[in-house]
Amino acid sequence: MTRAKTPCLANITGLMLVMDPITAFRIRQVIAIVVAALVTAAAIRHFAHVNGGLAREEIRSWALTFAASLTGILLVGALFSIFFRGKRQK
Repeated sequence: MTRAKTPCLANITGLMLVMDPITAFRIRQVIAIVVAALVTAAAIRHFAHVNGGLAREEIRSWALTFAASLTGILLVGALFSIFFRGKRQK
């Protein structure tokens, strides 16, 4: 059995699971975006708590309200684009 020369995802019992370089790049990009979002959220929460004087519970309630609103807006936008996609192409 030959070993792959490209970057691998895992090494299971000597077998190399090879991943496409573009897919590997996209996965690294998604991980980097998630880490950056978490660091940004932590920094905003810290400054709102320390400098803004807001309680943790108040920050949490605002964050949950914003997340629910953003999810609703994105869902409506996705449904709107799916529903009207065929009408725009005619």
